Amino acid sequence: MSARRGIKGRHSIYQDSRGIWRGQIDLAPGPGGKRRRKTVSGKTSTEVLGKMSEALNDVQAGVELTSREVPLVKDWLKTWLGVVARTCKDSTMASYESDVYRHAIPVIGEVRLDRLTTEHVEHLYDLLYAKGLSTSTVSGTHRTLRAAFNEAVKRSWMVRNPVKNARPRKVQEGEHPPLTVEEAKRVLAVARERRNAARWTVALSLGLRQGEALGLRWCDVDLEAGYLYVRKALARERYKHGCAPVHLEPTCGEKPIKCPARIGGGLRLIDPKSDAGKREVKLPKTLAKALATHKTAQAGERLKAGTAWAGPPPGDDACYVFANLIGKPIGSKQDWEEWTAILKLAGVDHRRLHDARHTAATMMLLMGVHPRSVMAAMGWSSMSMVQRYQHVPSQLLDEIAEGMEAVLLSESEESKAGPSGGQ
Repeated sequence: MSARRGIKGRHSIYQDSRGIWRGQIDLAPGPGGKRRRKTVSGKTSTEVLGKMSEALNDVQAGVELTSREVPLVKDWLKTWLGVVARTCKDSTMASYESDVYRHAIPVIGEVRLDRLTTEHVEHLYDLLYAKGLSTSTVSGTHRTLRAAFNEAVKRSWMVRNPVKNARPRKVQEGEHPPLTVEEAKRVLAVARERRNAARWTVALSLGLRQGEALGLRWCDVDLEAGYLYVRKALARERYKHGCAPVHLEPTCGEKPIKCPARIGGGLRLIDPKSDAGKREVKLPKTLAKALATHKTAQAGERLKAGTAWAGPPPGDDACYVFANLIGKPIGSKQDWEEWTAILKLAGVDHRRLHDARHTAATMMLLMGVHPRSVMAAMGWSSMSMVQRYQHVPSQLLDEIAEGMEAVLLSESEESKAGPSGGQ
């Protein structure tokens, strides 16, 4: 049963059924004599009493207090999306919007924000699992809601974040083994016979992210000094509605991509994934030669294209290192399709394109490169990433086992002989 006690007349403080302390202060009556109350919340009665005391001092000083109406979960989530849209990348916003509109709002959207419980959130997860969604998808929704309600706590709409105690199932990450040395050689052999061959040498030797590689321009490559500078990444911008101002609901009734007045869209350069992503990488001599050969071949393509060339003019370092036949940047889908085709021709089992990066990191670590140097080369912001990428291919495990067996066998044979006259 809730504990309730009065303070200064009709003002009251109480603890609700969830253990949250709340205080209510009577304000001046509204229009028509309607009763108005200001509610404050806190984890302890002392915290609430302090907030009430501050509010009463404001009232005595003539400060007008307002009793703001607590929004529903759906309204807060929409507000939060507007807040994070100012700083988020398009790909991140697409993920947030999917989690909010497709998963969260249909289930918990009508709950008042300050009455949302951990049980509400876990019920949402159970329904998502029941629909057959993957653990990875549910975990993504969990992270989105945690961020959204953390912001609500900061803005005093909630006392605590109910998502923090919710427990989605643990993601069981599948094995994504890197390519073996032999597989990598076969891939590079096939790539040498195709356009943009150096793209795959960069992937397997430097481990650049897809967007980082596709966003390279010749101004980022110093072939004479042997350095490559990761400054930008290529990303596809989402289309947005242009049929109404951004703060109003769209009027066309279509998705952004089908809006008659759509804006945005297309490929553009953005900053790398993190500050650590901006980095300087030393080019192996073989890769520097491959890039020089590639640059010559690209100059030939530019001459052949003539007036159809859509990239920067000849000699301009703003040209993309890896471009299509008329100088335009290559999209991620086309790049992935080329990777898939090369794997097939090389007789290598399908791998994610990200596994080329995985391979580069693994090989660096196995060659004895210091983990912090690997971290810098890969553009990681945390040393914990080193453990995540350090997978030893079975081929190398076999070599280690064979080498160990030889050592043990050798020692065993010596021990059999024993010291002379040892009986």
